Amino acid sequence: MDSSDPIYEDIRAYHQSIIGQNTESIKRYKTLYGKASGEKKLLYGNMLVKSIIYSKSSKKDTRLAYSYLTQQERRIIEEVLEYQKNKGDIKSYESLFMLKLYGPEEFSLDDTIDMLKEWERQYTDTDGVKHGWGYLNACFYLAVCYCAKSIQSGTKNIELSSLSMSYFKKSENLAKQFDKWTVIPQCFYGERKDIHCIVDKNRKNQEACTVTGIIHSIKNNRGILRMLCGVDVSFKANGFDILRDEGQILRGVLGFSYSGPGLYDFRPDSAASNDDFMIGEQDEPEITYDQLQKEYVPMAVIEEDETEQPKEMINDTTQSPIGLKILGKMKLSDKDTHRFNKDKR
Repeated sequence: MDSSDPIYEDIRAYHQSIIGQNTESIKRYKTLYGKASGEKKLLYGNMLVKSIIYSKSSKKDTRLAYSYLTQQERRIIEEVLEYQKNKGDIKSYESLFMLKLYGPEEFSLDDTIDMLKEWERQYTDTDGVKHGWGYLNACFYLAVCYCAKSIQSGTKNIELSSLSMSYFKKSENLAKQFDKWTVIPQCFYGERKDIHCIVDKNRKNQEACTVTGIIHSIKNNRGILRMLCGVDVSFKANGFDILRDEGQILRGVLGFSYSGPGLYDFRPDSAASNDDFMIGEQDEPEITYDQLQKEYVPMAVIEEDETEQPKEMINDTTQSPIGLKILGKMKLSDKDTHRFNKDKR
């Protein structure tokens, strides 16, 4: 548990006891909201939304409570939140996002990204607005959505991958400011194609799906798995060896922490082929993990030493009799030629 969580839970419990969580309190705030105007309407609208949410959960974490709302309750909450959003209430954006995330209706990833970008702009375009937990969550879920879109595309997409990692970097830095653990998964990746591909961490075993990737690098017990779409995923590489395991394919559950995507409950996938991860590699130069987002995850970047070609290498792009392209010819010395002919005898 993060060090700030006990304080947050105590405040939530006190707040819940003040507002109430029964039918009587819902009716009271609904009546007050309907009659009020101006600042009072915003206040009673906020109380009405919270009283409905609190009535659906006895726990301090109310995220899953959005899943238990009736269609009528959902309609009331959305109406109130839209009104508050239009009046400049930044907090209403997060509640609207949760309403979509935990609701039964389909909501596309593109629409989700548009909603999150609008939420993010409330902090970046307004002077004097403090970058609090709301900004952290907007950046984090933008990172998750861009990552999910990249995975769903099934092909290498540098733009989506770089956008995802830039937002993960923002969320990581913000999480550190708020004393939040940056490497604990906050949600997981599911098989649905819309907003519901974001799976609550408490529903991992029921709704998270598995993904595959090829081991790209290992250093200091930290590995990087490269997926077909070009997304790099970290995993605990205890017991792995780069010389033995590089190129091996792993399958596991994909989780998202504030620092980025990580692979959990993984195992070797003997059914997959390494050729599956070579699609599109010939069409464009390889973009390394470090090039996409410098200092994205705390790991050492493995640099490969470039070797010079032999001075006597002669460029030649002719074809051999069996159809192979000849990349070059090496001129042998008289001594080497004599040894070669002797071996043939």
